[in-house]
Amino acid sequence: MVRRVLAAFGALLTAAICIAIPTLLFGETRAVAGVVEGPEYAVVPVGATTTSAAEGQVGVRLEAKGEFKVHMDGAPLKIKLDPPAGVTLKKKQLGRKDAADAKAKSPSFLTAARADKAGEYEIPADVDFVLCTAKLCKPVKAQVTLKLTVNPSR
Repeated sequence: MVRRVLAAFGALLTAAICIAIPTLLFGETRAVAGVVEGPEYAVVPVGATTTSAAEGQVGVRLEAKGEFKVHMDGAPLKIKLDPPAGVTLKKKQLGRKDAADAKAKSPSFLTAARADKAGEYEIPADVDFVLCTAKLCKPVKAQVTLKLTVNPSR
């Protein structure tokens, strides 16, 4: 009887560890229409308000905290945008070459967005980047939602 209880406890503990370890190691987080934060970083969605006759700029700002910096030299950095029907983006995938200021501590990555008609739109974004200090690097994965508000043309 004790062996069965210990075996069941061991299986439960193993499952919990298998779920927790990737999150701790890779910093996977998710937010809907908000900022995703970890102890070393923040992923800030950048939305836009525009008219149906104009383009807006949407994207993501990566903020490193403390001694961490966003690794901009060779480490993976990918922002994949998945626009809903009726929304057109100039680019659906952004990378380090799309940084507004690659030397900034908190670089922004933006692309032009346009919608077919007035309304509120949500654009999901998968963000993968690497944070580094002088001694270590840490991969980060996050999901945020960008807001695009399109007002009717006058």
